[in-house]
Amino acid sequence: MKHLGLIRVAAAMPRVHVADPAANAREILRLCEQTDRQQASVVVFPELSVTGYTCADLFGQNRLLADAEAAVAEIAAASAKLAPMIVVGAPVRHAGRLFNCAVAIRGGKILGIVPKTYLAGSSEFYEPRWFASARVLSPAGARIRYAGQDELLLGTRQLFRIGDATAAIELCQDLWVPVPPCSLAALAGAQLILNLSASNDYLFKHEYRKSLVSATSSRLYAAYVYASCAEGESTQDLVWAGSSLIYENGSLLAEGERFARGSRYIMADVDIQRMETLRAKEHSFSLEGPIPAYAIQYLMKETGDAAPTDFEAKLLRYVEPHPFVPQGDPEALGMRCREILAAQVAGLTTRLEHIRCKKAVIGVSGGLDSTLALLVTALAFDT
Repeated sequence: MKHLGLIRVAAAMPRVHVADPAANAREILRLCEQTDRQQASVVVFPELSVTGYTCADLFGQNRLLADAEAAVAEIAAASAKLAPMIVVGAPVRHAGRLFNCAVAIRGGKILGIVPKTYLAGSSEFYEPRWFASARVLSPAGARIRYAGQDELLLGTRQLFRIGDATAAIELCQDLWVPVPPCSLAALAGAQLILNLSASNDYLFKHEYRKSLVSATSSRLYAAYVYASCAEGESTQDLVWAGSSLIYENGSLLAEGERFARGSRYIMADVDIQRMETLRAKEHSFSLEGPIPAYAIQYLMKETGDAAPTDFEAKLLRYVEPHPFVPQGDPEALGMRCREILAAQVAGLTTRLEHIRCKKAVIGVSGGLDSTLALLVTALAFDT
């Protein structure tokens, strides 16, 4: 964050070992070490990445839950030597219920645990068979002991501050509902939305998924980091492509290869200052009406400074040198030029009609400006 308001984020897709948390922890830490060397400040893993999403009725086994808790403790201990905030998925039991959770980790400790609100329970999904929704908890959440730490907050209204960036977490189906949790989190100050997902693939779903993430990041003036499970999950009923996306304000910054083999990750540098500027300009982006009483209950967790990323050495985002002129696409360029010309003609035509002007005098020098003025004027009189 010391350089141009940027922060480096990663979405990681480890090869999953179903119902083997120890093996998954090793794979997660291997990817964490790689992203740490790449100077990332945040790395997001898929939903239930510690156990695998497709454990099915094994989620009812005490052995699996205990092994998952031990694996999270191992990841937390190892994070003391790593810079990024690590967000992994794990089943967490509390008060006789099992929750599908994201666990935020940094600096050798667990920062908070965010349970999934909207469980996927239609068509090919059966999450309510094993998990409870976060809505059974009080709005303030619950304090629990987990992975050797006391007084950890289990709840959805948590924000995590990394340097000058503020992150919120949601899980898979939370994104697909009419009012996703990230909407209120953004109003409470989150510029980074982290989504741990287990989204299967079939024809045309990926295009819809991308449009959903793009639109969400656009309307929230936020960056959206999306990581979905990949190789290793059971394919008894479903196929997993390992979709990974990083969007900023509607624009795609990074996308991982789908159906690829092995563990992998994508990274991008997101511009926090740009999103803050856009929000400040948009007066409708504020806590109005009934929102304040709901949003002020978010608890902010300070995680420390962002990673010391050298953005000058290598910037992981494309900066368009000619933002108003599409490059490499003649059709898009033609469409843009026609749109600009049509807008100028419409504006001039309205003005000429308003002042009842019957003629126009143009001084033509032979340069580009006067040539454009002549063309616009001629078209205005032709309409």
